[in-house]
Amino acid sequence: MSSEAAIIDALIHLGLNIVNFKSIGAITDEIQRMTGDQTVTYEQIVEAQKKLPNALGATTRQNIARSTGAPLDKTRADRDGHPELKGQAMTTDAPGSTLLGPMIVRLRKLKDHKDEVNAVLKDINAEEVELESAIMAGLRESGQDKATVKGIGTASISKKYRAGAEPEAWNDIYKWCVDTGNTHILHRALTAAKVGELIDNGVQMPKGLRMDPYEDLSFRRA
Repeated sequence: MSSEAAIIDALIHLGLNIVNFKSIGAITDEIQRMTGDQTVTYEQIVEAQKKLPNALGATTRQNIARSTGAPLDKTRADRDGHPELKGQAMTTDAPGSTLLGPMIVRLRKLKDHKDEVNAVLKDINAEEVELESAIMAGLRESGQDKATVKGIGTASISKKYRAGAEPEAWNDIYKWCVDTGNTHILHRALTAAKVGELIDNGVQMPKGLRMDPYEDLSFRRA
């Protein structure tokens, strides 16, 4: 690993922001320790920091370092004791892209955390629905249309409306929307999977309906 690449690696581990250190000497000593190169200068550190990928926002870059440790090679992973990376070489198919490995680690952690948050949110939503139903029932039983807890808030019953359509009338409703120019009341969305099925089955698509290719990132947890 070149001296500059080693410095960038160290900066990633440290959270990327050298201003967190109290003195020039402190950051220089730490980078020298982490790189094993006592000849590294503060000027080299500053230049290396400038070359960190601009495509990544500061928050993302700091999170990569702080939440994963971002080791970039097998030796550092083993030495620094990161259990999720121990024994794994952080190699990529993109030469020169030193952050691909850490970004993938960070993505895995985000997806795991998202699953945890969604599980909690599911429970919160369920309890919220139960409480709203119970409060509405309590208001009705007491003959009130609202109740207030001082300093907390007011719960009140209000009448709202939701649009609905009988399944057997849908074609007529859609035709009415088109004939009268009221298509704005519809959700203008296509189901890609269903359109794809029609195309695969040889159905001729009408003018204006198309399947546009795009690139997406697939991630499979190990």
